[in-house]
Amino acid sequence: MNSEFSKAITLLRFPLIVGIVLVHSQSGEILINNNIDNLYTLANFNCYIQNLFSEVFGRISVPLFFLFSGYLLYREKNISVNLYKEKLSNRIRSLLIPFIFWNFIVLLIQIVGQLTPVTKNFFTGERWDVRAMSLFDYFNAFLGISGSPINYPLWFLRDLILLIILSPFLKILINRFSYIFLLLLFAIWLNLMHIEIFISKEAVFFFCTGLLIANQNKLTFPSKNKAIIVFIFYLISALIEAYYQTILDGNFIFHKVNIIFGCYAIVILFSQINAKQKFAHLLKILSSISFFIFVAHGSLLEVLKTILKLILEPQNQISIMAIYF
Repeated sequence: MNSEFSKAITLLRFPLIVGIVLVHSQSGEILINNNIDNLYTLANFNCYIQNLFSEVFGRISVPLFFLFSGYLLYREKNISVNLYKEKLSNRIRSLLIPFIFWNFIVLLIQIVGQLTPVTKNFFTGERWDVRAMSLFDYFNAFLGISGSPINYPLWFLRDLILLIILSPFLKILINRFSYIFLLLLFAIWLNLMHIEIFISKEAVFFFCTGLLIANQNKLTFPSKNKAIIVFIFYLISALIEAYYQTILDGNFIFHKVNIIFGCYAIVILFSQINAKQKFAHLLKILSSISFFIFVAHGSLLEVLKTILKLILEPQNQISIMAIYF
């Protein structure tokens, strides 16, 4: 396992979780003259900032987590039945059990919140109205059969579990067809080939990219100065993309390519951080709470945004920015 890449994975866990939180922190509604307007119809600085942090910077987080998961799954190029069983057993403990547990916790909070008069205004139940849910709806809330589960960020865990189940098949395709198979997945991700699959196209592409990287005998990283230059170019590209997102409603291909550019730029930058620095030590400490933030932030954010909207009644750029951050 490449030491520089492994260091980048460790140091990036917390910053990438922050990116996911920012994606889910977007506040789209603003009250103007007692009428609710959509922030994204207003091409202003507030909208630009939210697009920059949520739709540009934040959008590299999930792809990188899938890539890291694929990279860390198999250190061996060839896998056996026993190795596959071992990986499944480990992932049941680290992924499946937390997936079920945290969906149950959020469902329980929704039930109590919606049925308690004091708190029902903070739990709208727009999708999950517990008084009208059928038996299938409850299964759907746990598993995310049609869309995201009730703890909506956990769609990531659901798709990762499915990818791990399919990993021997994907590993064989990567070993035999390598970049050809990856280019096919890339084309599907870009919607150049209209193929519908039951797992996120982004998840499959980046997970398999991780599997391919794990097959490499040696990974070469640029020097610190070159990594900084690449990152500066990414920042410029990010600023341009946020402008397109704000003024011109974005560009699909530019957005996808910029995700890959951002993933590369941030990994090589963090690979050059001295592991003995205080900043690196702090990131390692914060990484220990990253998973808890991930599984708990979805519902907490929704309730917090609802409370802040009721308190601040956002009617200007400052108040809507305060809710966002």
